[in-house]
Amino acid sequence: MKINHEVAKDTKNLLVLRIRSTCHTIVTWKISCFLCTLGLSAKRHFVNPAELFRQETDTVQLAPGDILFREGDKRDKMYVVLEGEMDVRLGDYVVETAGTGALIGEMALIDASPRAANAVAKTACRLVPIDERRFHFLIQQHPHFATHVMKELAARLRQYERSGSNT
Repeated sequence: MKINHEVAKDTKNLLVLRIRSTCHTIVTWKISCFLCTLGLSAKRHFVNPAELFRQETDTVQLAPGDILFREGDKRDKMYVVLEGEMDVRLGDYVVETAGTGALIGEMALIDASPRAANAVAKTACRLVPIDERRFHFLIQQHPHFATHVMKELAARLRQYERSGSNT
């Protein structure tokens, strides 16, 4: 069986892959450009996650004061902040204000413990949810994404250690 393929960009900024076989069957896949950007950029350096997911249509919209998750909630997703700022709080104390490109709740996909903090929208926000299946795809296909998540976790741990030693 002979297979021909073509790749093109459609009007919604998606890559279209069409495969034709000798039996005239046509299979079409539309691949979001963020995956292509991720794959191309990973060879050189990792791009801000907000840039990778900017074309995403499955997003969470929050108004100022809206709660994304609470301490003790079940963990099932992490989020990438596309727009706005989120406060991560332990009780009334803001431990981090996360802006565009930040990862929120990534521990959800690393262990099964309940949420350790509250995430509250400081401003109007738009976020991309990433479930376990998507997370595993990203780290398997794009090791720089996994490295980015680890760097974020390490930075938070260092910040926590510094703040703990000052009290």
